[in-house]
Amino acid sequence: MLSKLRELLALHFNSCYYVLKSFRFKALTKLPKTIKEPNFSPNSKKTRTDRFRNRSLGFSSKTVHTEQPPELAAAHRSCQSLAGDSVVSINDLSSNQGSAIIPQSGEILAQPPEVTMKAMSAKSPARTAKKARIGLYDGTFSPIHYGHLICAERTRQVKNLDRVLFLTCGNPPNKSGVLDAEVRHEMVVATVSDNPHFEASRISINQKGVGYTLMAVERVKEEYESRGEEVELFYLTSSEYLDPKHKWFMGKWTGGKELFKLVTILVFPRNKEEVDKIREWAGLIPEARIEAIEVPSPELSSTMIRESVSRGRSIWYRLPWVTQQMIAKYGIYRDSQTPAVAPVRALELDNIKHVGIYGGQFDPIHYGHLLLAEWAREEYGMDVVEFVTSATPPHNKQASVSAEARHEMVVAATADNPNFRTSRVDLDRGTTSYALLTANDMRLKYGEGVELSMFIAADYLDPKFEWRLTEWMGFPELASKVRFLVFPTGETSYAQAVKWAKQMVRKAPGARIEVMDAPRPNVSSGMIRQWISRGESAQYTTPWVVQQIIGKRGLYRQVEASATAGKTGVSPRPARGAAGRTNTATTGETGTGSPKPGNKKAGSPKAGSPKSGNKKAGNPKASQKKAGGKAATDKTGASKASGKR
Repeated sequence: MLSKLRELLALHFNSCYYVLKSFRFKALTKLPKTIKEPNFSPNSKKTRTDRFRNRSLGFSSKTVHTEQPPELAAAHRSCQSLAGDSVVSINDLSSNQGSAIIPQSGEILAQPPEVTMKAMSAKSPARTAKKARIGLYDGTFSPIHYGHLICAERTRQVKNLDRVLFLTCGNPPNKSGVLDAEVRHEMVVATVSDNPHFEASRISINQKGVGYTLMAVERVKEEYESRGEEVELFYLTSSEYLDPKHKWFMGKWTGGKELFKLVTILVFPRNKEEVDKIREWAGLIPEARIEAIEVPSPELSSTMIRESVSRGRSIWYRLPWVTQQMIAKYGIYRDSQTPAVAPVRALELDNIKHVGIYGGQFDPIHYGHLLLAEWAREEYGMDVVEFVTSATPPHNKQASVSAEARHEMVVAATADNPNFRTSRVDLDRGTTSYALLTANDMRLKYGEGVELSMFIAADYLDPKFEWRLTEWMGFPELASKVRFLVFPTGETSYAQAVKWAKQMVRKAPGARIEVMDAPRPNVSSGMIRQWISRGESAQYTTPWVVQQIIGKRGLYRQVEASATAGKTGVSPRPARGAAGRTNTATTGETGTGSPKPGNKKAGSPKAGSPKSGNKKAGNPKASQKKAGGKAATDKTGASKASGKR
């Protein structure tokens, strides 16, 4: 009986010893004085193994205490607290389960008994690795374009996603007659290859039969879990699928209930007003976790691009160059009626009949400016578009960087387009940047017989706006020299711009004003400056060469950090102008606000009030904002959208 009890105690203290050793605890370094050292002698009948076991624990074969000494009791309590009270007690060891793990004679306990370790692992707090935050962007991508890329990149930064997977759908349930999945996926692979946070996935393509979202999400989760990674999944989608009137309303998706348990749904609103609608629509699917992500979602679509290709029109600045090259290489989206692409030839001045004038600060230039210019060039049959970098606009708006740096970015951004040219007339003139002076310079360069069209933002038509078009310096003369092509900006809608145009034509019957209806990328120079100043990416918003110049020169790192935040708030929204809209017209960009009344530059040519016939300070030249469009003159002389030119 005594021998049995001794073995039980030996096992108990052995387990405590190894647990304490793992925590670098030294409470058992001193043995109680009441425990005698074992009496080992050459004639002892104990085996060497038994002697080693007893010696290591300090037990005597002659004296055993049935109660723990104070020192060992304290050590035992410490051991229990560290191990989550999982150390096997003496009572446990006296049970059948405890006796089953008593080591046999001749064994050495190299580690704590298995049952003790299992108990410890069951109650000890587990160290969990951080979950990877993965965005899932599902679509046909026929083709992928800057709208997809900007939304994905901004969402990645706003929601701190580790990666965004582009899931090319092989056989979508809501579309038929789509392009071959392999060709579409190749375009996705090439397009996202330069972004370390983007990845093209074949999970949806590899599904057999109709590709449902739930199946793709489950497969993604399985792949990560098979590698021992825990993930938090976010599903990126357009707001149209939340509209209960939509044919493919998300609440009726196949496997929707299971899908909503696996992902958080991040929705892109098509405009700022739709944010409240998304919250309302989300209430119709209470089991889903839905968040509206306010990103500059461009007014681009794959359908628009396919139609442009089929008509033989340009798709520049709507999707990356590598994607355009693949479309040309495979000859996709073209048919027998598609006109051949005209070869690029240098244009002589004598052959140029129509010139577009696009003036602005371009601080910095971005795809919104480039897309508008390219769209208007084709729509109105322009031979070239001149980008005129303004140096000193009359409203005294201070640019964030020097005029030379801004012009350098304009030159780099337009270099690969044979129909775009850049002009230094404002920079070299050394005077205030007036639209009339620019028009005169272009007339001297191209001749009297050339038609001139000047791009201006719709805010200049607002009758309440201080810098409205009719108040520009020499407006009657300017109106006789150029046609004004107006594009809506910020919160100014196309319909509102047409209304203002009609009102202005009534007051200035000789003016030729046409409102364009081009796609609006909804990105601005102000947004880009804010992102860069916060160390965020501006990828897909401006050409790569412009991004390289910004990085090389360290531009916008700390510009307008406080001033812009005071005007636009935390979210990257454009600032509101004096007339209550986003005033891109006055600065050539959004997000910077408009000049306040009386904030004019000293020496600005304002010789009197409009009533006396003297005009206010002139045009800071055409804006560099986003949209443009089709036009047809109505009875008032103002223009509406009309179709082809």
